Order: sequence, then structure tokens, then C-alpha cells
Amino acid sequence: MSEQKRRNAIRDGYLQLTTLLAPAGAPPGSGMPTRGRPKGSGGRGRGTKGKSGILFRAREYIRWLEEGRAALLEEVAKAEAAAGIR
Repeated sequence: MSEQKRRNAIRDGYLQLTTLLAPAGAPPGSGMPTRGRPKGSGGRGRGTKGKSGILFRAREYIRWLEEGRAALLEEVAKAEAAAGIR
């Protein structure tokens, strides 16, 4: 894969993440940075702005989905047990 294709793939993936993690009801990409850290944003700590912040939010969102899935599977197992299905 050429360097330009690799960069485009990364950029497209990042754009998909920003769209997925945008606040509910917000237009796609609103309030989410599209490139790097905003000027004057200070140090490079674990913040919520910039690309690293998007990745941290994505990780948290995935964990939340996994926890929700586990809770739903547990609820289904209880309902099946109560109904005598399993």
C-alpha cells in the first residue's frame, strides 16, 4: 500500500470515529476536531481533545458496549431459565 493510501485509510477511519462519537443529535463531525490538537490547547496530556482524545473516547465507548452486551446476555439467560427454555 502506498504511503498516500495508508494516510487516507487512517484519515477515513478517524473521520468515522469522530462521526460515531459525536454527541447525540449533533451534525456529523460537529464539536469534534478533525486534525491534531487545537492551537493553544496546552500540553499533550490525556485530554478529550485531539486525535488521542478521540481514541480514548472510542475505547471507553467500546467498553461500555461490551458491558451492556454482557448485561443483556445475562438478562436473556435469566428470562430463558424462568421460561424453562434452557
